[in-house]
Amino acid sequence: MHNRFIRTFFVLTEFFFFAQASARMLAPFEIPEFDDPVPTEVRTTRSSPTPTKYALEKYPFSSDYKEAYRYRTNVPNARIVSFINNVENETLRINSPEKYLKALCQMINFSTKNPFEKVKMVYDATTLLLDYDTEAVKLPFIPVQTWEQILVSRKTVCEGYADFFKKICDMLNIPCEKVPGFAQGGLLPLTPNKDLTANHAWNIVQINNFWYNIDCTWGSSSADVLTQTQKKKYSTDWLFLNGDYFRYTHFPSDSNFQLASPKINEEQFKTLPRLEPSFFDKLKLITPLKSVNDIESTFKIKLQKKDDTKIQVLFYDYNSGYAVQNKTLQNQKDDTLSVTFNAPQAGTYLGTVMYNLEGNAYRGCAYFFVQAKNSNNIQYPVPLKSSAKDVEIISPLVALQADSTYDFKVKVSNKKYLILSCNGKITRMKSEGNGTFTQRLTIPRNTQSVTISASDTEYGQYEGLVKYFIEN
Repeated sequence: MHNRFIRTFFVLTEFFFFAQASARMLAPFEIPEFDDPVPTEVRTTRSSPTPTKYALEKYPFSSDYKEAYRYRTNVPNARIVSFINNVENETLRINSPEKYLKALCQMINFSTKNPFEKVKMVYDATTLLLDYDTEAVKLPFIPVQTWEQILVSRKTVCEGYADFFKKICDMLNIPCEKVPGFAQGGLLPLTPNKDLTANHAWNIVQINNFWYNIDCTWGSSSADVLTQTQKKKYSTDWLFLNGDYFRYTHFPSDSNFQLASPKINEEQFKTLPRLEPSFFDKLKLITPLKSVNDIESTFKIKLQKKDDTKIQVLFYDYNSGYAVQNKTLQNQKDDTLSVTFNAPQAGTYLGTVMYNLEGNAYRGCAYFFVQAKNSNNIQYPVPLKSSAKDVEIISPLVALQADSTYDFKVKVSNKKYLILSCNGKITRMKSEGNGTFTQRLTIPRNTQSVTISASDTEYGQYEGLVKYFIEN
């Protein structure tokens, strides 16, 4: 069932929202990067990663990440790229890995004295040099690799990434630890019965007396859980990530490696939703959110937007993997995004927060379950792309039937004129003041849809706000 669900997980497109609102499925969604594509039941038969040494005391961490975040650019260092692509260096890597690594360290030391930039260069070298070994990860036991073997083959798994990163840090006299623990990859958030046996390894480094999180594996590549293939995908999402955010996906075997306060235990970790680093770049939780959210029939959440990136919150039936249609309402006022979801039936749903990349492409940055005890018959119209702000659909909030009469009531803050379009006939909505518009409408038989549109001027260009699809 897990694979069936993933096959029907989706990427949001404008075509779907504005032209095919009645469609049952969307196009395949890009699977987020994660470490180990092998199911947990296979993964736990292997030996767990072991730390270089366990922390005997707390690792102090900074409360100010401003300087560190200057290097989270998603652009690799040009000197590192040039070094890796150099033909002579490539020959040295294969024939004399020790000399290669010494030359790399000399170049890094020569390039900068800034400790953050120096660690960024080590991160770039590790993530660009190494590829994730999807063949090794299928084995019952992953072979132990020396750093020389890793460098020559340029293939390894998470522990090899962590070992290789630490090897370069040691050569540069940068304090570094390898951290074993559990990492929550893939699409789905945790559930209370999840086994947290160590399945991953990452690093922490010390800069100016403070320690910072580093995950070179997740910064280097992404894996397709269906085909178990790996693709190169450089990212600085997992470089110097704030410990308060890192803990939403990584749980170290030793709590001393939690670079956040207060420390959390296994049971608390299991209650956290899966939030990607990009979530914290663009959004902030206003209302609490858990990995599994129990509701009667209605779920509500509020998010604070940090920029103008378009956000969509979608819900999927967990058993079928299909998107739930016309049961989610999004309203934005100022920088606050309010989302309401009404369950069509009792059951489990996957909630997904998605942000716009470019054009019609969206990518998920938050995942959580909603578990409904009962159904709710409230049904929302399909939102359309417009310049309207603070749109609130007050009524009707049910599935509309032909040959029936409904009272339409809409609130919008920045538009002066609203109209209803039905079977080519336009009806002007009445302004009640304070941005509220009303109109009673009887829907004729054989009507396919009713659209509410808005304009700044009475005879200007009207933009669609929402569309109702009619049941005949």
